[in-house]
Amino acid sequence: MGTVSRVHTFASGAVLTAAQLNNEFDNLLTSSAINGGLDATNLGVTAGQITASKAIVVDGSRNLDDGTTSNQINNLVLSGTLTVAGATTQTGALSVDDTTNSTSTTTGSIHTDGGMGIALDLIVGDDVKLLTDSAVLSLGVGSDATLTHDGTTGLTIAANPVIVDSGDALTLDAHTGIHIFKDAGTEVLRFTEGNSGDVTIKLATNGKDLIFTDHGDATGLKVLDAAAGINVPGEVQTTKIAYTDGDDAITIADGGGVTTSGTFESGGAATLASLVCTAAGTFGGGYGDTGATISTAGVIQANGAITSDGAVTGATLAGTVSTAAQNSITSASSLATVGTIGTGVWQGTAVASAYLDADTAHLSTTQTFTGDKTFTGTLTVGVDDTGKDVKFFGASAGAYMEWDESADQLRILGPSADAADSSGKLLLATAQTAVAANDILGQIDFQAPLETGTDATAIAAAIRAVAQGTFSASVNATDLIFYTGHSEAATEKFRMTSQGELGVGGANYGTDGQVLTSGGAGAAPAWEDASGFSGPGSSTDNAIVRFNGTGGATGQNSGVTIDDSNNATGFANLTLSGELDAATGDFSGAVDIAGDLTLSAGADGALTFSAASSIKMLDNSATSLVIEEADNAYMTFVTTNSSEMVKFDQNVAINSSITASPLVVEEAGSDGLHTSRIYKSSASAAGNFIFANTNNTSGTGFSFFAAQVDTDGTPGNQFNLRGDGNGLAEGTWQDNSLDYAEYFESTDGAALEIGKSVVLENNKVRIYTNADNADDIIGVVRPKTECKGPAAHGGAWNHWHNKYLTDDYGVYLMEDITVWTYAVDGVDTAVYERNELRKDENWTPPSGAVSSTQNVRKLNPAYSVEVDDETNYTPREKRDEWQLIGLLGQVPIKANEPTRPTWIKMKQISDAVDLWMIR
Repeated sequence: MGTVSRVHTFASGAVLTAAQLNNEFDNLLTSSAINGGLDATNLGVTAGQITASKAIVVDGSRNLDDGTTSNQINNLVLSGTLTVAGATTQTGALSVDDTTNSTSTTTGSIHTDGGMGIALDLIVGDDVKLLTDSAVLSLGVGSDATLTHDGTTGLTIAANPVIVDSGDALTLDAHTGIHIFKDAGTEVLRFTEGNSGDVTIKLATNGKDLIFTDHGDATGLKVLDAAAGINVPGEVQTTKIAYTDGDDAITIADGGGVTTSGTFESGGAATLASLVCTAAGTFGGGYGDTGATISTAGVIQANGAITSDGAVTGATLAGTVSTAAQNSITSASSLATVGTIGTGVWQGTAVASAYLDADTAHLSTTQTFTGDKTFTGTLTVGVDDTGKDVKFFGASAGAYMEWDESADQLRILGPSADAADSSGKLLLATAQTAVAANDILGQIDFQAPLETGTDATAIAAAIRAVAQGTFSASVNATDLIFYTGHSEAATEKFRMTSQGELGVGGANYGTDGQVLTSGGAGAAPAWEDASGFSGPGSSTDNAIVRFNGTGGATGQNSGVTIDDSNNATGFANLTLSGELDAATGDFSGAVDIAGDLTLSAGADGALTFSAASSIKMLDNSATSLVIEEADNAYMTFVTTNSSEMVKFDQNVAINSSITASPLVVEEAGSDGLHTSRIYKSSASAAGNFIFANTNNTSGTGFSFFAAQVDTDGTPGNQFNLRGDGNGLAEGTWQDNSLDYAEYFESTDGAALEIGKSVVLENNKVRIYTNADNADDIIGVVRPKTECKGPAAHGGAWNHWHNKYLTDDYGVYLMEDITVWTYAVDGVDTAVYERNELRKDENWTPPSGAVSSTQNVRKLNPAYSVEVDDETNYTPREKRDEWQLIGLLGQVPIKANEPTRPTWIKMKQISDAVDLWMIR
């Protein structure tokens, strides 16, 4: 027997659990600590056939056979049950001679508690039964065709397509007499056999027709819905058409002869080679009842149209006359009414269609009258709500007056010739032969005649041309008067006289020197005397005019002087609501400018302040304070020696002439001062000191921060915080941590005690127990925050770690997405369409938004905006189920805590904690 060394040593008196005993037995049988394993040699026997002097011998792999033919078992006969705990493999055929029939799942010569897989054909000599309700017999690799038991007595066959190929008759036997045809589970047609033996074919969908077609899908017969009849597009070959009671209605003879048993009625025109009436007959309902009557004397009386290819002679025509030439109507003493005239002449004018009654001519299509016509009655064009254009042409080409029915307006168009007077003209004239004063030559009135009430229907406004004297060869004095109404019929408000005077409220023209003064809201203006000007009691050398609103214009003493060169001096405070344009300006006091302050271009365009002055720009309104440079140059702030300190040239440069970047700050000294400093003075400061943000997607094409050195003219990169979230350094990143740690999830989702050893279980961690093997310890629970802690990895501090999809090696998958750019408060804003739709499935881009395409990381469909978004996401360091496990380096561990044999204890930190080197 080989040498056996014990894997574990237990203290005297220790109580071993069942799990520990199982582990030890397993080690005894499989551990490499046993020389050669436990085999026949270790047991003191040799491999060979079983004899009376030997027990059953296993080979080196614990098989009941050492592989030698002479040692193999030829026949194995058991008087009891053979129970095999594992899988068995049968290399030869398996024959069962037992003939017990199977009546259940537990009877028969072969039965199994589980399923059975058969790779090749299965041939059964008797019945095959599926005993489970709703059992399914599936055919095909993907179970494409199935026979499914419905749980009672029914069966569903599901396949696409289903082909029934019978070499003889195919019988479908429905004991209820009903055969149903469905489309995707919905009934479309059924055949029903009643007790009488009749078979009914019924469509399941209301409002549909039953259509019979030929091989080319041409309709041969259509049974119309709602008993509307049968439609046959082609020829119907039959000898009789009978009524529903079986009586013959129409008999069709060979050659086309038709005999009717009763009255022949046609809803439309009937074309007959000949019509023979052996006695008086009626057509339709007969004359007087929407039809026609032929008397035995041959007189035709009709309520409808009578069409003839020749002349129609008669005393009275009542109805529509449609002949090849209407003027062929002869010997008619009177026409009581005339219907439609297809073509012909009406009152000497050719017309396309007309209807005449006793008093009115109705022209239903466009008519052209080439000669002079006189209409003694009312002429109506169109009907209410459906008008027609009426056009009257002038003598000049292109000139006409038209009532445009589509625009509901009257248009007067001048001649088409390009001349100064080629315009539409409207002339209002009087028929008087002796015009005297106050005669009206023309008038335009404005009225709402369909309103109700006296004032509402009165003339609301008018314009009149009124003669102001007797007209003669040298006199045509005329005033143009404007009338308006307020709560009465329109009265005169203004007039323009023949001499150019302006009258207000009638013939009130004012007097010389008067001005037209507004009366304010709700009052008419009036002519009033202009107030005079009076100077102050003292010297008037510096007097200015002041309008005080009551006494008119008066002089007032002032310290302001305006000399002959237009120079103004003596202002204390000057308030401007507009612009101040000046070549020079010297101000000794405060200057408040409500508008723009414009400096002229060139060297003189400077605003100079004395040594004791200061510059103050305040914005006390709700709008922004704007300092604007308008000539595409730049704006600078300089020192007394004209050195530029701050320069605005679209970009901003502070103490630097470099403007290639939006902001440049340069410090040329070597005094060790900070070039720039960002300082929050509050002891409770919060938020970011520096925040870098971009609408671009994550990637390597940009950096949030970069640092360079340049000592020999060759820039060298030192640090780079790249746009894909990686930080790069020329040297190394140094921190104060002593160990390396990664995040793992606990098996029970609860926080684990710091300093305890852990093992893996199903890819998660739990505290080590005595049932575990010390070699399985992977690390120690470490603190996550507010500590001189480890170099932590896998914290998913910013978002769910599976937010973006990757391949098996962690490389991000990319996709093209739509980006919408639009202005918000004057600033361009870009949003990703996929993100907006995840928040609101009905989101649409704002009006004017411009789309573009970006190639970005592919978002995981499982990513939740509500839970995983950066604004809602909780990092692993703040979640109990995630543990930070120290894996390498110097790690504090609770005293007497189990450790891996490879770890080294460095020192005792306290009575409760030791420092170990994990390796």
